[in-house]
Amino acid sequence: MIFSQINTAIEEKQDLIIFPESVFPLYMNHNPELIHKLSVLSHDISIVTGALLREDNHNYNVTYLFENGEYKIAKKLVLVPFGEYIPLPKFAQKLINEMFFSGASDFVTAKEPTDFLIKGVKFRNAICYEATCQEIYEGDVSFVIASSNNAWFAPSIEATLQNLLLRYYARKNGVSIYHSANYKGSGIIK
Repeated sequence: MIFSQINTAIEEKQDLIIFPESVFPLYMNHNPELIHKLSVLSHDISIVTGALLREDNHNYNVTYLFENGEYKIAKKLVLVPFGEYIPLPKFAQKLINEMFFSGASDFVTAKEPTDFLIKGVKFRNAICYEATCQEIYEGDVSFVIASSNNAWFAPSIEATLQNLLLRYYARKNGVSIYHSANYKGSGIIK
């Protein structure tokens, strides 16, 4: 389905396609064949997609930008408390991760926000929750690409709440947000 959408966008002569957070629910850096396929397609269209990254025994929630046969990675800056990390002392983190997550470790954050240069235009990357945090909008930011995996909240008002918060931050910071969600809320917010 993902590759079908990419091919349709190429046929329509689109410049860019943006997929939601974790649309590839895997450690993409451990899948060279997938990276190769997306890199080849990126000669015809820029591709922004969510996946996971595992490096140096750390897990990251990331966005990949494939463009002109190459790729760049943006690591998430602001993690979801109790979803991507346990905001408790180390001993409690370890205990909870052992009991509820089969010993999986918390995600690790980026040190600073990541900007992508796409077709000569700078976009700030934001993954789901962090698009509703002021840290993403600090500095020289005019455009934000926000990708969300909000389907796991259904049925709830989360998608509506997220959309309202994105509208608030867009207006407050004078930015345009290009939001791709796998459930509700995809669109351009100016």
